[in-house]
Amino acid sequence: MPATGVAERLRVGPRGLPGELVHPLQASGLVLLFHARPDGRSRQRNRKLAAVLHDYGLATLQVGLAGEHDSEPQAEALRLDPVLMAPRMLEAVNWARQQPGLSALRMALIGSCMAGAAVLLAAVRGSPAVGAIVSLSGHLDLVAGAGPEVRAPVLLIVGGADQRALQANRDMLAALHVRKRLETVPAAGHRFEEPGALDTVAHAVADWLRLHLADTP
Repeated sequence: MPATGVAERLRVGPRGLPGELVHPLQASGLVLLFHARPDGRSRQRNRKLAAVLHDYGLATLQVGLAGEHDSEPQAEALRLDPVLMAPRMLEAVNWARQQPGLSALRMALIGSCMAGAAVLLAAVRGSPAVGAIVSLSGHLDLVAGAGPEVRAPVLLIVGGADQRALQANRDMLAALHVRKRLETVPAAGHRFEEPGALDTVAHAVADWLRLHLADTP
């Protein structure tokens, strides 16, 4: 495993999902950032988030949820269904727990849009090693019944101008029975593309993870 913040490309879990690991020296936690499209906006957003998280002393593992053996119809179905995504997220968690240099780190899961709903499902059956969940503009109306069963602290972040997602996130906040917070980025849309919006998101995520990954399992 890299020890100096150098990116390492690898295959994650039994499906060989594409991953990129950056492991700073003396990392205080491991953040798994998921995306469903290899060239999608979620992946670009995850890269920017990861750069900020490294500055906070967190290791990151960016994981593509579509594997090389998935057919195009399978990959497209995956992108549209949080229920299909969640088991692959847990496979990535279990894989990381078996890796030297990573196994001792508490983990956080981050997803956006569809993956932002799937991380809530993953937290229902998640490992004790998962110390925090972050959902960015999550389509939480698709997993509305999962809230009471989530077992890890949850940070929800949504743009203030994203009215549909904002209401679904408010409903999820009310349903959660764990430590929780809803962060609204003023005037931002669904993808946080407005000037400064993603920086606001990144630092809110980093502060939440630094607090909750310090907890003992």
